[in-house]
Amino acid sequence: MSTASPEPLIGVINAGSSSVKFSFYEGERRILTGHVEGIGAHRSAIAAGPDGEKLAPPDLGTKPPTVPSEVLPAILPWARDKLGHRRLAALGHRVVHGGLHHSRPARVTPELLAELEKLVPLAPLHEPHNLAPIKLALTLNPELPQVACFDAVFASGSDALSISAAMWSCRSIASASCSFTQGVVASARSLRARAAAAR
Repeated sequence: MSTASPEPLIGVINAGSSSVKFSFYEGERRILTGHVEGIGAHRSAIAAGPDGEKLAPPDLGTKPPTVPSEVLPAILPWARDKLGHRRLAALGHRVVHGGLHHSRPARVTPELLAELEKLVPLAPLHEPHNLAPIKLALTLNPELPQVACFDAVFASGSDALSISAAMWSCRSIASASCSFTQGVVASARSLRARAAAAR
């Protein structure tokens, strides 16, 4: 008798200038969530389980993080422990600007990252903080697939209503129904299917 393979575990990171929101999903069901605020000043952290129950947040250590990307090395081991050491299928990131060519979720590649770096002058207060966790995750786990999901679709020819909906969805990152999460989940499933087909 065959058993269905478990839904992929997806990590979602939304890094701002002084905060990081994070969630982990099994398929489309959020099973861990939390955020760290006041980075570089008076930091605070909270975390919750699948039913909203409070959990001990990631241990940020004795040396306070000065930028949001420095929180990632604490978040990933914390999540791995809470998830029973299951392997992540992908890590998704909110990215404010995708330029003229990117509005749909995209697999992070060196070429995409180089393109996004060139867009930093268009969103200097946000884009660097969005990209920093991607780069750090590449050093921590180069084999982990990463997906960028973009806020700024206004340059891609979308109508005003679609633009508004996309912007709201990305800002609602903590919601299990937001299109950002759905994009990451769909991309992770696609990556898994391609990997299975290549075996």
